[in-house]
Amino acid sequence: MNAENRQAGTWRYERVAIGGGGYVTGMRIAGRGSEKIRVCRTDTAGGFIWASEENRWQPLLQAGINIDPELMRYHYPRGAGCYDVAVAPSRTDCIYVCQGGFVYASGDRARTWRRTALPYYDGYGANSSSRMTNERMAVDPANHLVLGIGNPDTGARGGLHISFDGGDSWAAHPQIPAPSAPDCGMAIAFDPDSGSNGERTRLVYIWSYGHGIFRSISGIQGHFDLIEGSPADIGHMAARGGILWTGGTSRGDGAPLRRWTERGGWISVPGVPDAKHIAISADGERIVSMIASSAYRLSLDGGATFGPLTPRIRRKAVHIGWHETTNENYMSNGACVWDTEADILYIAEGIGCWKCISPPHDGSVPVYLEDSVGIENLVSMQIMVPPQNSRIHYVTQDRNVATRDWWQFRQYPANIGVSNAVPLDHGGGIDHAAGNEDYLAVVGSKNGCCNISRDGGKNWAPVATVPRNVRATAPQPATEGTGFGGNIAVGPPGNLVWLPTGNNKPSVTLDDGASWAYCLFEGAEPDNSGMRWHNQYSYQRIQLLADKERPGTFFLYHVGNERHDDASRRFRGIWKSGDGGRNFQRMRKDLIGPIFGTDAFNCKLKMPPGRSPHLFFCVGDVDANDSDSDIGLFFSADEGSSWVRVGGVREPLDFAFGKAAPGSDYPTLYAWGGLAGVRGLHRCIEFDPRRPGAAKWETIGRYPGGSMDNGTVLAADMQEVGLVYLGLGGSGLFRAVSEASLRAG
Repeated sequence: MNAENRQAGTWRYERVAIGGGGYVTGMRIAGRGSEKIRVCRTDTAGGFIWASEENRWQPLLQAGINIDPELMRYHYPRGAGCYDVAVAPSRTDCIYVCQGGFVYASGDRARTWRRTALPYYDGYGANSSSRMTNERMAVDPANHLVLGIGNPDTGARGGLHISFDGGDSWAAHPQIPAPSAPDCGMAIAFDPDSGSNGERTRLVYIWSYGHGIFRSISGIQGHFDLIEGSPADIGHMAARGGILWTGGTSRGDGAPLRRWTERGGWISVPGVPDAKHIAISADGERIVSMIASSAYRLSLDGGATFGPLTPRIRRKAVHIGWHETTNENYMSNGACVWDTEADILYIAEGIGCWKCISPPHDGSVPVYLEDSVGIENLVSMQIMVPPQNSRIHYVTQDRNVATRDWWQFRQYPANIGVSNAVPLDHGGGIDHAAGNEDYLAVVGSKNGCCNISRDGGKNWAPVATVPRNVRATAPQPATEGTGFGGNIAVGPPGNLVWLPTGNNKPSVTLDDGASWAYCLFEGAEPDNSGMRWHNQYSYQRIQLLADKERPGTFFLYHVGNERHDDASRRFRGIWKSGDGGRNFQRMRKDLIGPIFGTDAFNCKLKMPPGRSPHLFFCVGDVDANDSDSDIGLFFSADEGSSWVRVGGVREPLDFAFGKAAPGSDYPTLYAWGGLAGVRGLHRCIEFDPRRPGAAKWETIGRYPGGSMDNGTVLAADMQEVGLVYLGLGGSGLFRAVSEASLRAG
């Protein structure tokens, strides 16, 4: 199925401002005055650099802007985000970043980048369980061309890798072993006060999980000895003036603050039992020991004594309103760094970056100011844009749902989620009622798991009860199963069908959630387990939908199970209910996609507005690499009984329907995926349901905002031609808008 790879006029990607959200797991600061530089890393959205002239963060790597996209790979779960970023203290224009499986180098403060010679490794996991470990890559303070990186592999590839020429060549150090357990990591610390041996800092420490801390007194290329009694598990270490400090664990917990000197050995610092991260001033006199919740103790005498733990923390939003109103009282610390020249303590944390000006040392309450503009690292789960009001409903992991009017795309929300009181509420799916776009239902992991809004997403309230197989939060205890989130479909107001995660069977309510009953399939109630219903909350999966033109009509796709047993054959295929979801009849007995298993993860089943009973289906991401599997987009004109391949597009991760283009009588199709070897955002403006195989596609654009993150969820505006929304795997939300539409607007 050959496709034309035409460019669809001039389009612009514009950021939809949501703010923060994922995890800023590390931060560095180096230099003084105009040479000062601050960088941070996230677990889903890559690395960032602070642009002081713009007063915001900018992505370090921007495909097609400051680096050739051919030098990068698309981001996927293990390689998404930034493994680490390091600045050369002796030349702050020199930055190194490990992202997407490669190490890149810049000599001009991130204006341009080159890829170093270190081979690709997909285990540089920015989103691993040990992602809070600092620092995993470091530059020698005496030489900007000397750097080391700890490879977390437990086999032959693991251990310390060193470059002496800015990344043009690398060598493994034979004395540093690989970590003894997967996903636990390594760390590096130079002592900048130890002097240099030639052009290399003399004292350097390397930690490898399960083995302890190794020390060299002859530079990173020299002989290393294991420090007797050193901890096998740490989260951070820092060295100054011949003293090594350690704290935390690789899993992000606090641990006793310890210091080591050659003469004194190991000492547990009295009164500091819960250190996670350490920040030391340039003169070594002021030391911050921060705990996992971002409270801290401060020493003013080089660590001889520490003051009391800050009793609590006060947050203040500067630009992103919801950073102050959301429940982030436990500020999950990723790192802290000290700009002692300006007397500012910077904090990397669960929903972004913060700063504390002149941090108090007398036990009074510090004020943390939000400092996150430019960092967008929420993981997209679903975008819904109702066809009449064009409101943007953005469902994410961690924060459930954000609602914006279409014209508010540049404004940060004042509140986010169904409840400001609920932290880390993973959103699943959302839908609006037939005939009433202000009636919404969204499912997540907390606050009753299913919430209803009657005012277009301004206010939410949990349903009174939940199905027996849903794990609800108090006061609705679950009595069966462990499901939450998943898919939700709404018929007329009050009529909901809910397919929770955990492979739990679906339920229906006709009374706004006051009561629920399991859906019946040709009169049978399926088992609650052993079937591949909806696997887990992290899948961007839509296999349940409501027909808005025929209120009370629902469609459900079931892939059966791996065993292909009798139960699988009995329930596999496309199902339809015409009575509000109480009873389903089978329309198709076979799979839609060609391979079992691919249908079961990030598949999407959708109906174009105003075109019932037409259905479209895609498998979603198949193999998590840069190639495009020839899976495709499928179309059904008969309620899912039969399907044909839509011409052109390969392995779409998602698709959407927008307003018909002038001269066309069918909604515009949008898809993120492969088209004639080009991965990006594409559209079809002349879809003919009588000839779906003849569909012609055009490329809208690639690399939104310079991001190599994949477009995982899509929605489009049915009121405006040429307006489509793109949710990235871990980098927030963009809208793509045609210049023609901008001129018309």
